[in-house]
Amino acid sequence: MFSLVAAYNKLEYIGKDGKLPWKKTLKKDLQRFKELTMGKICIVGRKTWETLPVLSGREIVVVSKQDKDFDRDGFDYVLQVDSCEKAMECCSKYAENFVIGGGQIYEQMISYCEKMYLTIVEDDITEGDVKFPKWSLSDWKLEKLEKVDNLIFSEFKRR
Repeated sequence: MFSLVAAYNKLEYIGKDGKLPWKKTLKKDLQRFKELTMGKICIVGRKTWETLPVLSGREIVVVSKQDKDFDRDGFDYVLQVDSCEKAMECCSKYAENFVIGGGQIYEQMISYCEKMYLTIVEDDITEGDVKFPKWSLSDWKLEKLEKVDNLIFSEFKRR
């Protein structure tokens, strides 16, 4: 099963200039991300991969057409594939595998995901260059909703 985990603001921005658009680190969102993805396979695009902090305790599948070494210190396991289809083929080991970004990977993988763990960041950011892809609430059932500080954590399951 594939699940998607993402954070975006009310304008649906997930990125700006190759980074997260938030002005400060969202510790509670990072804690949730760690709890969800620890010990799992995470599918990520090259641009997002290049900006990630070390994610130990996870197996990373980088989707990129570039033929280069994606191994980095601190990561337990990194595999490079050239398509989302090949990334999905690598994911039979665990019951739940995570799509962690960026925008192009979310767009390509959202239709294969059975669950979405979304964080809405309540902020005043009005600029960004990458948005979360459009999705229809009619395709999803809200399973959980929790507000913590300026964050709204939600869990959706595909209908």
